[in-house]
Amino acid sequence: MAMDQVVQFAVKEGDFTVTMALYDSATYEHPHLRQPLMLFLSDIIFVLLRIEGQDQVKYFFLSIEDCWGTPTADPDHETKHQLIMKGCPHDKTLSFINVIGASTVAKFSFQMFQFKNYSEVFLHCQVRLCIPDLQKPCVKDCPVKQKSKRELADDYQKIISYGPIQFLVPSRLETQNAKGPEPFRALQFWVLSAVVSGAIATAFVLTAVAKAMKK
Repeated sequence: MAMDQVVQFAVKEGDFTVTMALYDSATYEHPHLRQPLMLFLSDIIFVLLRIEGQDQVKYFFLSIEDCWGTPTADPDHETKHQLIMKGCPHDKTLSFINVIGASTVAKFSFQMFQFKNYSEVFLHCQVRLCIPDLQKPCVKDCPVKQKSKRELADDYQKIISYGPIQFLVPSRLETQNAKGPEPFRALQFWVLSAVVSGAIATAFVLTAVAKAMKK
């Protein structure tokens, strides 16, 4: 069952919505709309989180506290792969596309290969609404040395989820390409050797036949 990629905030400043969408490239022009989303393990996924709502720029910037993936829709599942921890990249393939906590938008990417042991993945991010005038608690210094003392109440922090993401089985050619060019080169060498050997054998046979006919 597909999960809503939306979380609602009802705070004293007003009502706000944070949305999560996945894209196929860093241009963020073509969102993935299919549900459930089907990807290869070799794919790189581009995530976009955004604050929606009236006058959102006036009040808040968007900060990411943590992001992780689980094999079920339960964000508290005991099996998880951490992508972002305390506002900083935790997965080695994860990259921030923009400065997180400096605007109403947060962008990052990571490689789906990190979930190779999962049959399907659900993404979860703990996001926070931050006051723009106090950017220091929003933009993290990585690695985090200490927790900020000036944080808003829990009403300003929630979990947003996306899923499921299911994995496509690669074709034989894609599997060979994923393993690298060496197996293909070995096959090329074997075929070339067979062709050359066949040509030499044919030449010997034709020569023998020609000599026999002369006799």
